[in-house]
Amino acid sequence: MLAAGGLLCLASAVRYYRLGEAPIWADEIFSWAMAHLRPSLLISYLYQGNNPPLWELLLSGWLRLTLDDSPFGLRFLPATFSALTALGLYYLGRETGGISAGILAALLWVFSSFGQGVCREARAYGLLAFLSAISFLFFVRYLKTQKSSYFWAWLVASVFLMHTHYSSFFIPLFQMLWLGLYFRQKALPALIRFGALLILSLGPAALVFVDRASSYHATGHASRFSPESLYNILWTFSNMPVPTVLALSVWGLSVMLFIGRWRFLSHFRVSAPPPLIRLPLLGFPLLIGLMVIVGWSQPLWQARYFVPLAIFYFWAVGSAVSLWQAPIRAFFMGGLVAAWVITFHPTPRPPDPSLPQIAYVISQKPPRQLLIVSPGFMLPALAYPLREKLFAGVPFPNLHPEPLERLSHELRIPLRLYGASRYSDLPVCEILAQDTLLWLDMEVCFSDPQNLLADLLLEDFTPIAIQRLEKATLTTYHRRANPQPN
Repeated sequence: MLAAGGLLCLASAVRYYRLGEAPIWADEIFSWAMAHLRPSLLISYLYQGNNPPLWELLLSGWLRLTLDDSPFGLRFLPATFSALTALGLYYLGRETGGISAGILAALLWVFSSFGQGVCREARAYGLLAFLSAISFLFFVRYLKTQKSSYFWAWLVASVFLMHTHYSSFFIPLFQMLWLGLYFRQKALPALIRFGALLILSLGPAALVFVDRASSYHATGHASRFSPESLYNILWTFSNMPVPTVLALSVWGLSVMLFIGRWRFLSHFRVSAPPPLIRLPLLGFPLLIGLMVIVGWSQPLWQARYFVPLAIFYFWAVGSAVSLWQAPIRAFFMGGLVAAWVITFHPTPRPPDPSLPQIAYVISQKPPRQLLIVSPGFMLPALAYPLREKLFAGVPFPNLHPEPLERLSHELRIPLRLYGASRYSDLPVCEILAQDTLLWLDMEVCFSDPQNLLADLLLEDFTPIAIQRLEKATLTTYHRRANPQPN
């Protein structure tokens, strides 16, 4: 208990460190907007989109309880789940490799810049990490004891997982495959019962899962699978390439130690390997294989989509050291923890830190001055940094039934902001009435470099001032006296 308490305190201190300092970015603002919907509308809206609803439901309840939608308030809940994940990894590692394995797995998670970044954003990733660790923990305990209580706990954790993020379906898929390989004929009743109950628990959402799996298409913001992309994901988990090489080397040497039958290895190996060590040690490449097979042609190879793999990675590396004699184990643990701590970044840079600066510039423009924001889908994201001006401090403005459209409407009417990705998106009457036009081009990865918005604007307007912002450019246009012919 002393080790578990110390790890939880350390993880909490690290995860809460300067939690509200980084600017909220677009994906977090999406969750903030969804949290304003009633539960029934929220579930319906998200299942029409691209996220299961569990995280936004929890965030909605949290915000209504605290009435605090500051960056710290939004991120407190995922940071807490991320800290609890360290505790889950400790108990998970202890089940398969002893106390040293649990401590190492937890410490590697605590000092992962990846975990510090995405798992304390106001998104589902902190909850996803926690539920992944808990699902594996109850699964391992069920394998060890065959108790029905652990079976039901494993099932409940898996149900919550499936309603948290679509990438989580790799975990029950892997667990069912391992159960079949591990118990063979004895596993069939448990496999049927678990699979049937899991599918039934999804209800109509099962149709959404099938649709996502069969019709997912590239959107241009994630690379397709390659061996390099897989290595880059592990590098992201490990902070830098050197810790990655160290961790994979320890894991690879431990696999050789586990499967090798050479006599000289007995001098390095513990006399009695932990009974379930094969699950994290050999299951790690099996889980990667499943992901490669399923995601071979899909643009899913961004590290933030693979939080469950990160949990398995830290569990596998932590458990790997338990096969070695005490001096070598201490050497490996010390080297790995030192590599993680040295390369750890306690305040990772958010994907888009520019929104507060952009919002400040917008707040300085004349009230009736029209401002065009492109790409158009980024317009609702500006509602969060401008929420005091829009909603006068009301923590839960009415955003039913289409929250993003309502946010765009609120920005358009009182603040005179329009979103446009193409020239045809511009409000014709408003443009004709303007002698001066402000255009804010937010340079994000989704922007279409081939669109002709700027070129077509130049036919009617001439640029008279350009202001460079971080990831954005604000251009002031003045109407030409004689518009250029088409």
